[in-house]
Amino acid sequence: MTTQQEPRERQAAKAEPKLLKTEWIERAPQFGAERFEIAGALFDVSDHHMLTEKDVARRLTKYRGGV
Repeated sequence: MTTQQEPRERQAAKAEPKLLKTEWIERAPQFGAERFEIAGALFDVSDHHMLTEKDVARRLTKYRGGV
């Protein structure tokens, strides 16, 4: 293993998984939220769009009235 390959492998391991809108709705308790809150936060996202956890958390904060 070369030193150039090592950082790429670490980046791949740290990469956030992307899930579908419906999968995030099912994981609402992970955010301390109800399913309808996640659905409301993601209302403008198509069903086939992949989102990271950070994207969902940011949208949920905005939905709840945060900045």
